[in-house]
Amino acid sequence: MLREYSPLVGSSDNEGLSAEETQLTGASARDRHKQPWKCFDMSTIKERFPAVKKNSAFIHNVWLSFSVAMSITIMALPVFSSKTFLLLFGHEDTAAGAEWCGKRRSGLQVNVGNATSPLLVPFNASAAESDGAVDWSDVSWCGFLPVSYFAWWPSAAQMTLFTVYRNTGSTAKLAWQSIAGSIVAVANIWLLSEYYPSGAEDSHYNPLVVWADLLVVMFLLLASGCDGNTKKFGLSWTMYFVMKFMSPVGIDYGTYKTGLTGVTWDGEPMAVILTALFGCLVGLLATLVPLPLTNINSVRLDSERIVDELEKLFKESINYYAGGQMTPRRFQIFAKIDALKASIAQASSNLSDTYWETFNCGSYSRIRGLYRSFNNAAMASEGEAFILKSAIQSVEFNKSHQAFSDNLAEPMRDLVGATAECLRVCTAICSDGNVLPEDRKAIRNCIEKIQRVQGVLSARYTDVCNTMGASASNAIAADSLFCYSLAQWAREMMDWADDLAKYDLTVTSRYNLLHIVWEQLVIVFSPSRMFSKESLRFAVANGTPILITYVIARFMDGGVLIQYDSTMPGTLSILISNDVGSGALENIQRLTALVFGHTLPVLAMIAMGHMPCDWWATPFIHAFVLHMFIWASFYMYCASQRWSLIGLIVAAWACFPFFHTCEERAAVGYEYHYKVIAQIIMALLIKMTIQPLFAPASSRDLAMNSLKALMDEIRKCYESFFKGQFEDKDGFRSRIRTCNDMLVSCEALSAKADPAIELVGGIRLPFKKGLYDATLRQLRLVLCDLDTIASAIGGYVDKDFLPGSSEDDPPEATQKHVEAQEMALWHLLTKQPAWGTVKADLQQTISITLQAVTAVLEHSSEEALESKDTENLKHVAALSTLEGIDDLYDQVSSCQRKGDAETKDGRRSAVGGVTTTVASLTELNRTRVTVVNHAFACTVQHAAEIASACFEHMPDL
Repeated sequence: MLREYSPLVGSSDNEGLSAEETQLTGASARDRHKQPWKCFDMSTIKERFPAVKKNSAFIHNVWLSFSVAMSITIMALPVFSSKTFLLLFGHEDTAAGAEWCGKRRSGLQVNVGNATSPLLVPFNASAAESDGAVDWSDVSWCGFLPVSYFAWWPSAAQMTLFTVYRNTGSTAKLAWQSIAGSIVAVANIWLLSEYYPSGAEDSHYNPLVVWADLLVVMFLLLASGCDGNTKKFGLSWTMYFVMKFMSPVGIDYGTYKTGLTGVTWDGEPMAVILTALFGCLVGLLATLVPLPLTNINSVRLDSERIVDELEKLFKESINYYAGGQMTPRRFQIFAKIDALKASIAQASSNLSDTYWETFNCGSYSRIRGLYRSFNNAAMASEGEAFILKSAIQSVEFNKSHQAFSDNLAEPMRDLVGATAECLRVCTAICSDGNVLPEDRKAIRNCIEKIQRVQGVLSARYTDVCNTMGASASNAIAADSLFCYSLAQWAREMMDWADDLAKYDLTVTSRYNLLHIVWEQLVIVFSPSRMFSKESLRFAVANGTPILITYVIARFMDGGVLIQYDSTMPGTLSILISNDVGSGALENIQRLTALVFGHTLPVLAMIAMGHMPCDWWATPFIHAFVLHMFIWASFYMYCASQRWSLIGLIVAAWACFPFFHTCEERAAVGYEYHYKVIAQIIMALLIKMTIQPLFAPASSRDLAMNSLKALMDEIRKCYESFFKGQFEDKDGFRSRIRTCNDMLVSCEALSAKADPAIELVGGIRLPFKKGLYDATLRQLRLVLCDLDTIASAIGGYVDKDFLPGSSEDDPPEATQKHVEAQEMALWHLLTKQPAWGTVKADLQQTISITLQAVTAVLEHSSEEALESKDTENLKHVAALSTLEGIDDLYDQVSSCQRKGDAETKDGRRSAVGGVTTTVASLTELNRTRVTVVNHAFACTVQHAAEIASACFEHMPDL
């Protein structure tokens, strides 16, 4: 007989809670933890204005690109505004052509010479006041900076463009990387100049020492674990400085001493550091002014959005489940599952960027830690979402399903509502990193609600099964899986909430700053990493083209080549990439971008050259053209998926032609720009020729090798299950984690193996990327089946989402309990007579299918495929049906009805110390057995889908 059910969530009496307890729930918790960040930023606008929120990505990209373009335009004021130039740099020469401020003077200067032969010396205010004889007509302003810095102004703008990315946090991270790379190059040239003060003209100059220095610095930067921008700018400036150090001209070290040996304010090394700092500062300001693009406020909105998405996903799934018929609505649910994964990944990325905004100062360390724990809990929800998807795909709207939906839909809706409300309370608490006593009570109230609904859902599920006389059967498998996924998700979220309620606010960072710095240095310069096969391949593949172009620029002159010009090696340094085997398309894009970045601005400057310099509109037109060019290019970088790289390179390299004053436009010879374009084309052709030689294999071969390794690991994973090896080092659970990592690698290789991006086709037929992708989609579902089996076979295991929360049970006791649960259910399955049939059919199906898809993917000739593997696939009957599964269900059900001691549903204490009289649905043996068997059946169906894809992509089979 079915038990009566009264809704527990949202009732007017709050399920017996006192008035004081009622005040401890969601709304009051959110009121206690108001937004701690007072700045009015982009996240706040998205929150307050629904119209902006609907198109937030577009508005964010437009605003960021506009802000960057405006910052670059303001930086260029000295270029098209003579008054700004005089304010910053002063007069370099007099109208008659005599040196006035020159390239090195700055600040107030006094002319102690005459008008025709001026001689400026620094103005001494105290001396002038004491003498009283200063002629103020002889005092001149030579700017805040020496005019020599103006030559580096485009580099500062380029640094800004390479630094800005998405938000303030990521921009700060890239800024640090860029500055660190510049410091490495400057420190290296400082050491060289200490050893050879006169450079190549030094009496004991040995070029072998300088070449050795260049090779060592290149290797350290390329093989180390430092970040991409550090490598790029470190290499680029190293190419410039070492090349100039080798040249007869040498490096301009300046004359204004800083007090440090060999360091001057007006020298080229200091100019590089200061302009890099200035460019990075402008990049940071572009994400802060006038509207901050900070992430520290976004993490709260991200958590709220994820909770909303989870609640909508499960509620819409329940509505579909209880709808009574199969409709296309299920595809919308599947799309929401995919979108959930993207949202969680974006939230994790945003949270990571907040470190560079807060540096974990004050309460921000706890705030970030609590939100990180929420993201970890949300990532755990992805597994339940895919289990839910499998259940929806398998559900049959028949009478037995109707019995489940009629009796379980309402408790399931209440469970989703109670869990979502608990998550909202907890995420509100995370917003300021302070867990108050009232918060702990509120969380426990939410947990108690979830436990009560869990108990009711479990009891009614048991009643329905008993009424139908079904303990474990294929008829109720999809319904059991659906209920199981929901109960599992609620239990995981309840675990996180319980961890938050027990969180110890006194927990602090384990290591101090010096330890963290030392740890990072060890990671960056770890010998095992630097001399690994991957690091050495990256260093050689990227370093060889750079070195070849460096040698060409060092020794060759004439035509388009300019001796001692570091354009070619410096450009390749900025364009280093991890992809050494399939970068033809990217290199062509880079070539296109660099040509556009040099030619389009030159054409614009030629057009503006027809305007007189003294016309009032000339500077405004110059500023407008620069602003629109940077805005459009940088917007492409922000918004485009395929052409993002082109947008960034065009914007960055356009700074050099655009940063010419009107007088320079009239005097400049564009021959140099055309030579630069030719050199860049030559450098990229060398890179495209040399780099693939160091690739371990072609992209399609790498993809196939990775896929075969993944399929082999999946086979071993099932073998571990069949042998009962769950917790071993190479056991079932360990292999699942390995499979998931390998799947990510396979998916990353998919785009690189696309035959559409091949520059020239070879003797082999185009790679069957469609079949490759279809196989990966099904293998991802197979891994979801494996995750489902791992989740059900040992029963629910309490998860530690938040370090610093107290534990109810010691880890050893929990581990022993899990192992006992695993082996009990495994013995229940494997002792049944039908188990041998199920096992053999599952092994055969997986083996035949995976061998066949390997044969089809590796077939690359025009003749018909003749393979034993594909022939076996042709003659397999009922491939999508798991033989013996119905008998296994019947035998397990019979065993359970007999009341075997090892199959009885246990009763365990619930989270928070509250003991329930009914076991959670995730702890019922009948549910766990049904879920495991259903996962086996789903694996066979996914294998059948792979077989179907094989025939679709090989007509001549």
